This record gives sequence, structure tokens and C-alpha cells, in this order.
Amino acid sequence: MIPGVDGHCTWLEPVLAELSRYFTVVTFSLWGEADSGHRFDESRGFEPHLAQVDEAMRHAGIERATLCGVSYGGWVALSYAARHPERVDALVLVSTPPPAFQPNRRQTRYLGAPLLSAPVFVLTAPGRVMPEIFDALPTWRERLRFGAGQLARVARTRISPTRMAARMRIAKSVDFFEACTRITMPTLVVTGQPGLDRVVPVEETWKYLKLIQGSESLRLRGGHVCTHMQPRTFADALASWRRGKDRIDERDSGAGGSPRSAA
Repeated sequence: MIPGVDGHCTWLEPVLAELSRYFTVVTFSLWGEADSGHRFDESRGFEPHLAQVDEAMRHAGIERATLCGVSYGGWVALSYAARHPERVDALVLVSTPPPAFQPNRRQTRYLGAPLLSAPVFVLTAPGRVMPEIFDALPTWRERLRFGAGQLARVARTRISPTRMAARMRIAKSVDFFEACTRITMPTLVVTGQPGLDRVVPVEETWKYLKLIQGSESLRLRGGHVCTHMQPRTFADALASWRRGKDRIDERDSGAGGSPRSAA
């Protein structure tokens, strides 16, 4: 499980807990974060992300795995799967920007002046995420529990706007279109509801369904952080999808099938 551009695997804790009911879960914080054990160096480009996947699998004693990348982490998972298909059983892209992702006007301001924009980013975050919360969580008790838990996880980590901006810059050097052409393993594209993802429009993530042959879709309630708000639904759906792929492999009839959707 590869985290987003913030780089912190801590933010994924509710998802990891639910996935662990079905899978052996391995994760890490992106290089540059304090708990990653690696100092950030923009001049090294995108490659250290892929080295981290190798390192995590080697440390866990795993030869093959299902790679799941969230948002920016989807780019990491996609690139690794294209380069090392023999080590990837399946690929899961969650709210992942498309290969030719273009930041909107607000995001461009943040990326151009990450430190100056940080206070505005934090102050406007509730307005961006509240529509997701109301859509995904039907009761105030669930909404308050999620909000308190997420705030606590964010408070335990140090967000670096400059590193986030640098990660977006180094991703520009990667040909994600070419990577899509080399994906042969089963692929699941996970999104929230149209209109609710204020970071990467759902319609943009759906482009992977055309770019990756045989890929399938799963739609959850919420928006960009749909898996965080619907961790059990996501884990159940992913486990069911993987079981289906395993049965197909056993029958040696190839990958495929119709799109899936869960709410």
C-alpha cells in the first residue's frame, strides 16, 4: 500500500486495519519523511520511489504482491508494475491522477509557492472535504469519528508542502502513458463519486480504464479520500475482486470481466 503525495503511511491506518483482515499488508512512508529512513533529494528523480517498493517487499520476504497506490502513490505502483510485472499479481489505482495530469489554477498556486500557500491550503481544507464526508458517512457520529481520527493522524505527522511540490515536479519526468501499455496484470481503478473529488476529478482517473487493457472499476462513496471514509467497504470489495481473479487464474482463462461498483 503506497501513500499519496503527503508521503505518510500513518494517514492510511483505517484502510490498513481493514485490509489486514484479508491480506498481509506492507506499507511505508515515501522517501524524505522522517519514518522512511531516507533523506529527500529532488535531483534523484522518481527512481527512489521504486527502490522503496523493492526494499519493502524484500524486508517482508515477499516475492509477488498486489500493489495498491493512493493518489500520487498510484503513479508509483503503476511505474513499478510496468517495470517489474513478474513481481506484481495485481494493480490497484485509487484516485490516481491521469498520465497527463494538469493541476488546476488553485493547485498551480500551491505548487508554485508551497510555503506561502500552506496556511490557505489548511484553512480551506474543511470546505473541500466536507461534501465528501456528508456523502460517504450518513450519521453525525460517523462524521465526527472520522474527522477526529484523521485530525489526530495528521497531527502525529509533519506535513512538508515543499516536499509535496517537489514530488509533483519529479513525476513530470516519468512517461506514465508508456507504463500503461506494459501493464498485463489485473488492474482495478478505484474512485469516489463524480463531482466530489476536488483533487483529481473522477473522470480523469477513469482514463486508466481506456489506457490499461482489461482494467475494471470500483466506485465508492465520497471523493478523493473515499478509501479512508469507506475502509471496510473497500477492503471487502478488493478481497472479493482478488478472489475472483485467483479463480480465473486457476481456470487459466485469462483476466477480464465487467466493471464493479460498490457504495
